[in-house]
Amino acid sequence: MPDAYVIQIGGRTAGIVARDGRDCSFNFFAASQMFNAMEGQRFEDPAAAEKTARYLAKHGSLPRKPDVALVASAGPPDVVLTPPLNPEPNQPAPFRPEPFSPEPFTPAPWRRQARVV
Repeated sequence: MPDAYVIQIGGRTAGIVARDGRDCSFNFFAASQMFNAMEGQRFEDPAAAEKTARYLAKHGSLPRKPDVALVASAGPPDVVLTPPLNPEPNQPAPFRPEPFSPEPFTPAPWRRQARVV
């Protein structure tokens, strides 16, 4: 059985799923911005990743209830995977990186240099 699969939805490449050797789950890596919400998620098999990608392409967001095929993190069962809705007072807000926005590329002006012969 191969260790990586390409997921295509409607003729567009959604991403790839690659087998994680530690726990035999599949990690999703997005190939286009439309599927960034799935980036880093772990799935039981490639079919579950494709099902989630089809849902995301159709509805524009991930399902509210995770599919049974999603694999939970490798932590103890009492670990909460999502931040609390109402954080306790005097607690710092969780770190959320800002979305990446590249700076526009402006090439340096062309300069001609004289060569000494």
